[in-house]
Amino acid sequence: MDVETLDDTPFLAVNGLQTLSSHYVEMADNIAQMQTAGVTAFRLSPHSLDMTRVSDLYRQVLARKTDPEELRHRLKEMRFPMNFANGFLHEAPGAEFRQKHTQQAE
Repeated sequence: MDVETLDDTPFLAVNGLQTLSSHYVEMADNIAQMQTAGVTAFRLSPHSLDMTRVSDLYRQVLARKTDPEELRHRLKEMRFPMNFANGFLHEAPGAEFRQKHTQQAE
């Protein structure tokens, strides 16, 4: 069940006992930085789309064979059902999306 704010902005998704964000946390711009900091494992939350393709795309970014911009482009081509968010990484509202190179909301 989708939950919206009073101004009809998607806010949360309620799934049985879980309350989930209505946005997909997309941190591909920060993968290299996290790897340098020692992060060795990344988790993808399953969604109702071709998760094999999604994981392949992330593997390419992890291996530095493609860039985050291309990853997002490919995800959008798959008609990904949610908006991207990463604002909390940039000291902004969590539901915002900011690209690393421009720091602008999308």
